[in-house]
Amino acid sequence: MNKDYQQRVILLTARELEPYHIYERTKAEFDIDSYGSTPEGLANNTVQMYFVEPAIPDE
Repeated sequence: MNKDYQQRVILLTARELEPYHIYERTKAEFDIDSYGSTPEGLANNTVQMYFVEPAIPDE
């Protein structure tokens, strides 16, 4: 469903749905917009969390 320049998929797990603020727990693990107040923002956060390879820190 996602295309190169158009993100549509929104994945939410219990980690996002249980707290009052949707990304309250998730923002500690990922570099994401902790609000995700629009469908586009939610889709962009999904891409960052599940579809982008995490950066490997320099040693």
